[in-house]
Amino acid sequence: MNTFEIKLGDKTHRYQVIKDGKELEVDSSVTQVLKAVDVAPNYDGINEEVMKHASELGTSKHAEMENYVKYKGATELSVYEDVEDSKTAIDSLFDLNNGQFNTEMPIVLEYKGKVIAGTIDLLAVAYQHIIDYKFTSQIHKDYVEAQLNLYAYAVRHFNGTINGIELNNVDIKRISAIHKGEIIECELWEDSKVEDLLDCYVNDLPYIDEKALQNVECINTELVAQEYELAHFEEKVKQLSDLIKARREAILNEMLEKGIKSYEIGGVKYTAVEPTTKETFDSKKLKEDNPELYNKYKKTSQVKASLRVKVVE
Repeated sequence: MNTFEIKLGDKTHRYQVIKDGKELEVDSSVTQVLKAVDVAPNYDGINEEVMKHASELGTSKHAEMENYVKYKGATELSVYEDVEDSKTAIDSLFDLNNGQFNTEMPIVLEYKGKVIAGTIDLLAVAYQHIIDYKFTSQIHKDYVEAQLNLYAYAVRHFNGTINGIELNNVDIKRISAIHKGEIIECELWEDSKVEDLLDCYVNDLPYIDEKALQNVECINTELVAQEYELAHFEEKVKQLSDLIKARREAILNEMLEKGIKSYEIGGVKYTAVEPTTKETFDSKKLKEDNPELYNKYKKTSQVKASLRVKVVE
């Protein structure tokens, strides 16, 4: 049975995991795993100050819920209505005076050489139930379901102690989110489905849920899943192409400025090609100036069917 000490840095927001006295290098948090496989919602366009305020407010509300469970409901009235509604939801699910309730419970998962850490809002061991509090304006159920299933998988496969708390392969039967007082039940995945998601993370691939494939009827679902992965690869290739273009332009300008014709490094040869001119045919101008001549030489050809692919957030 392994002994773990897990801490989350207040300023760094990075997990420190010590297993049997030896520190492990943490590859990702659960949130980072879901972001890596394109399951997490994208908040890139939201103002940084707005995000910071929302994060601080969420932390404060989570702390109130943690104390409510820890002190068996004996806490002061919250100034936040959604916190009070969430307390009511907790009371409808559990008798806080009976059973083991672990709040802000850190968890660690070792999978195919990767170390993943996370924090469960509430692990009700006797009820075999995991709860996650959400205080965002809207809830992304696909993301929450994946998040809770990663927690459930980690708990099911953990045998040892974390920060002095003993967990022995707790067989989670229920996972739920509480959003503004509403209890949102999530589907509990089989281990194989969680492992599909984890394999995507290990292999740097996007994850596509089988439920999404059900919406694409009459098309080979295996082909759809493969193309989905390729579309995301193509998007990454485009981003890399822009980076390569910018870097090579910078190197070319440097070489031309310093009169360097070529250089070789690590088996790769770079040669600066001087600017030159080339002749092209302006068909647009011909069409404007002499449409009869243009029409005489134009030809019509068949364009075969094609698939237009665009990655949308």
